[in-house]
Amino acid sequence: MTGGVYAPVPPGVPAPTPTPVKPRRRILRRLLITSLGLATVLAVAFVAFVFWPNPTVPADQPNMTQVMTGTDNDWLSFDDFVPGTAIAADGSDNDEYECTLGFLGRDNSGTPIGFTAGHCDRPGDDSPHFTRKADEDTPVELGRFTTVQTADTPDKVVKTGPDGWSDFAVIEIDPSLTDSAEDNARIAGVYRVTEVLDYEYLLNNNVTLCKFGFVSGETCGKVIGHDNLTVEAELYSASGDSGSPAYVKFGNDEVAAVGILRGSPEGEDNITEFSLLAPILEATSSSLFCDDPTCRGNGS
Repeated sequence: MTGGVYAPVPPGVPAPTPTPVKPRRRILRRLLITSLGLATVLAVAFVAFVFWPNPTVPADQPNMTQVMTGTDNDWLSFDDFVPGTAIAADGSDNDEYECTLGFLGRDNSGTPIGFTAGHCDRPGDDSPHFTRKADEDTPVELGRFTTVQTADTPDKVVKTGPDGWSDFAVIEIDPSLTDSAEDNARIAGVYRVTEVLDYEYLLNNNVTLCKFGFVSGETCGKVIGHDNLTVEAELYSASGDSGSPAYVKFGNDEVAAVGILRGSPEGEDNITEFSLLAPILEATSSSLFCDDPTCRGNGS
């Protein structure tokens, strides 16, 4: 083939033998190296995808049952009272002040108790109540407020110093309900608390914090600030979520307790503040329903 025109071989002249083409080894070697490099990148990406922490569930054991999230509830009931249940107290003007029930545990006498935010106990209000899912029209008295602390409490149980504050309340569970308190201790009826994390853990780890409130359900976000009494996280909360349990997910439906939701900065619903639980347990000599030593305050 010359210039696109076929030139026949003259009679008696043997056809030329094609010249063998030697493999271009350098090109093949480059292709082999490139292929190996691509395979390595894909392998690393696969390992990172499977084992690297994601912002909601840490990588330890990321097997967590899905609970309600991103909701806007007016009220929330479960089969019985559990952390995350809506609670309310009737005021003198027949207005209800709604909050979320936090963790469950015992005081130093062994009496079952619950935790919520301190500002959920307004002076003059009745005892807090909840409802069961089977009968949401019938309020059930949860118990009575005992120890309560807010920023305005003069004689503080948790010693905060001049610049800090802790907002929490202890509810002594009604005697008619105490037998079921320990069985009801799972957050949203699902997550089992196995330990309590303190300020040192938050200081030395890149922590994703979650909360479960009756209004907005579960929301999670990175811790962006903390001291020895409080923690602040980049997560959404709404009015009515006060008292929500805050926790870190460990996997297999196990969590570590961290704090109690106290509120958000003015106009910042996506930033939420919590009172750390460890100093509250210590100051009130109370404990949670879990076996780890961190679940017990001083003297409990």
